[in-house]
Amino acid sequence: MLDVDLPEASAPDAAPDQCGPSSCAGCCDDGGACRTGTDIEACGTQGLACQACNPRYDVCNPQGGGDKVTGQFCWAPCDVKSCGGCCTTDGSCMGGTADEACGSPPTICVDCAVQGRTCGLVGTTRGCVGH
Repeated sequence: MLDVDLPEASAPDAAPDQCGPSSCAGCCDDGGACRTGTDIEACGTQGLACQACNPRYDVCNPQGGGDKVTGQFCWAPCDVKSCGGCCTTDGSCMGGTADEACGSPPTICVDCAVQGRTCGLVGTTRGCVGH
């Protein structure tokens, strides 16, 4: 038998910190980065996968689900089935014709006045018009 000195196997490099519940208070994006979890395009908490909310219908808010749900998540702020106008981010249903709360069901209201515009018809839906 030959006695050959072989180099010792080196330990594999330690895995980089993985985004997850123990390392991220917000949410983990597809690239493994920890995000704050409060953005409409990256909503979530507790190191779970980020969700992309639909900005026309949803908000990212930790208070939306009542006491049975914890953490940020996407939700419609008012009942889109019963609201004949648009929803404000605080959960109110508005008529959708005011410059400060413009929109057609079941969208989130837009403040056209802040843009120096007015609320009007854009095709068959309400939106900001003028400049």
